[in-house]
Amino acid sequence: MNFKKLSKEKKRKHEYRKQLEHLVKEKTAELEKLNKLLQGEIVRRKQVEEELSRVLEEFRICQKELSTLLRTSRVMLENDNFEETARVIFESCRELLGAAAGYISYKNNDAETRAPYLAYGDSSCAVDSSLPAPIRGLRKIACETGGVVYCNDFPKSEWANLLPEGHIILENVLCAPLTIQGETVGLLALGNKPGGFKNGDVKMANAFSKNISMALHNSRLIESLEYSEEHFRSVARSAGDAIVTIDNMGNIVFWNRAAEIIFGFTREEALGSPLTIIIPERLRHRYPAKINSLHEIASIPAGKTIETFALNREGKEIPVEIAFSRWESRGRIYFSGIIRDITNKTKIQKEMDRLDRLNLVGQLAAGIGHEIRNPMTAVRGFLQLLTSKEDCSNYREYFDLMVAELDRANSIITEFLSMARNRQSEMELQNINNIITAMEPLIAASAMHSNKYVAIKLEEVQEIYLNDNEIRQLILNLVRNGLDAMQSDETLSIRTFIEGDKINLSVQDQGCGILPEILEKIGTPFFTTKENGTGLGLAVCYSIAARHNATIDIDTGDGGTTFFVRFSM
Repeated sequence: MNFKKLSKEKKRKHEYRKQLEHLVKEKTAELEKLNKLLQGEIVRRKQVEEELSRVLEEFRICQKELSTLLRTSRVMLENDNFEETARVIFESCRELLGAAAGYISYKNNDAETRAPYLAYGDSSCAVDSSLPAPIRGLRKIACETGGVVYCNDFPKSEWANLLPEGHIILENVLCAPLTIQGETVGLLALGNKPGGFKNGDVKMANAFSKNISMALHNSRLIESLEYSEEHFRSVARSAGDAIVTIDNMGNIVFWNRAAEIIFGFTREEALGSPLTIIIPERLRHRYPAKINSLHEIASIPAGKTIETFALNREGKEIPVEIAFSRWESRGRIYFSGIIRDITNKTKIQKEMDRLDRLNLVGQLAAGIGHEIRNPMTAVRGFLQLLTSKEDCSNYREYFDLMVAELDRANSIITEFLSMARNRQSEMELQNINNIITAMEPLIAASAMHSNKYVAIKLEEVQEIYLNDNEIRQLILNLVRNGLDAMQSDETLSIRTFIEGDKINLSVQDQGCGILPEILEKIGTPFFTTKENGTGLGLAVCYSIAARHNATIDIDTGDGGTTFFVRFSM
C-alpha cells in the first residue's frame, strides 16, 4: 500500500513540474511577442521600451520564482531527508519573498504546533523554540481556512498581544498552511518583509507550502515503509520457522536465521543461489515447470500448507511443512515460503501410531489370553500324561515337541500381554546399573555361546523408578537382537551415561546396519527379519519404554547399529 501511495505522490510531483515548465514556455512566448512588437513599432520606440522594460522585469521576477520553484522541486525529488528538504525550501521561499524572519512548524495535536526550523534574521528571540506554540490568531485562520493569510500592520492588529514575552518584533506576518490530503499538518510562516506582503506573495507562498507538504508526506511514507520493512525483517529474523523468498528466476533473495539452522547454509551462501540447493534430487524434475509457469504455487490458497521433503547441507532429506505466498513488487514476482521442520512431529506421530498398534495388540491379547491359555493348559497336561504311559513311549518325541510348541505359544501370549499400554507396572526407585550388573553373567553366557564378546561400561547415574522384570526383558531383547546381528568374534557394547536431563542406556552391535525400508517398520508387531522370529521382541521393548516414559532412538550405518533408551531423570 505504501509503494502505491509513494508512486502516486511522485506522479503528482511530475505533473506539477510540467505545469511550471508550461508556465515558463508561456512567459517566453509572451516575451517573443513583445520583441516582435518592438521591431515593428519603431515610431513608438520610447513607449515600447518602457513597456518592454516593465515586462522584462516581470519576466525576471517570474523567471526567478519559477527557477526557485524548480530548484526546490528538484531538491524535494532527490532528497529523502525531510529536515534538509524543508530547510532548503524554507530558505528559498524566505529569500525569494524578502522576509527577514520565519519558521516551519508541525502540528502536535489540535491545539499546538512545534517549530523545528526557525529564522530570526538580525533580531534575537528569547522564547524557547522547543516549547509548543498554541494555534491562535493568524495561525488559526490559516489552519481553519486552508489558505494563505497575511497582515502588513501586525503591531496594530488584534493578534499582536498574543505574542509571548521576549518574542521578536513583527512588522508584518504571512501564514501558509501545510496540508496533506485535506488535513492541515503544519504551517509555513514568514515575517518582517520590507514594504509588506503583496497578493503575488500569496501565490508563491502557497506553491512553496505545497512543496513542503509533499516533502513531509513523502518523508512520512518513507518512514512508514522503512518501519514496515524493518518490522518484517525483525520478525522474519527471529521467527522459529525458516522464511525463504525467491524471485521468478528461482533464486533465493531472502533467508532468515531459522533457515540457516534448519538447512545448514549461511545467509551469505544462500542468497543468490537457486532454490534447488534445498530440493532433493528425486523431486527436482518437478521444480522447473513450477517456476516457469508460476501457476502451481500461485494456485495454492493463502495459509494452506503442504508436506514434502527438503535437503539440508549434509545432503540429508528432512520432512517439512511449507506455506506459500505469491507477491509482486515493482513489476517483479516473488514467492515466499514459511518452512517448518516436522522431523519431530513426524517422529512423534509414528511413535503414537506404533504405540496405538501395540496397545491394540495388547488389549486383544488380554481379552483372549485367558480363553486360549485354559485349553492350552489342558492339552499340555494330557500330553504330559500320555508321555508317562508305557504304551505311548514310541510317541514321546512327538509329545515333547508338542509341549515345546505349546510353551512357545504361551510365551508369545505373555509377550502379547506385555504390550498393553494400560498394563500396570510396579515401579521401584533403583539404579539401572545394578540391573545390568546382575544380568552380566547371563549376557556373557549368551555371547560366549555364539562365539562373540560383550563390553559393558557403566557410568555413574542416578536412581529412577523402574520395573525390574520389565527392564531385564528390555535389555535381554536388545542384547539378543544385537548378538544375532553380528558375526563371530565381534563385540557388543552396553553402556549407561547421562546426557542433558536423560539417563541413557545404549546397546551397540558391530553388524552391517539396518536398511532404511526396514528401519521404518522397526517395532511393528509381527514384523521380523529372522527366520524363527515372532516380530514381538522390539515391539515389547517399545511398550516397556513407553510405560517408563522413556524413548528409543536408533542410530544405524554400515559399521553397526546402536539402540538408545533414554529415561527422564
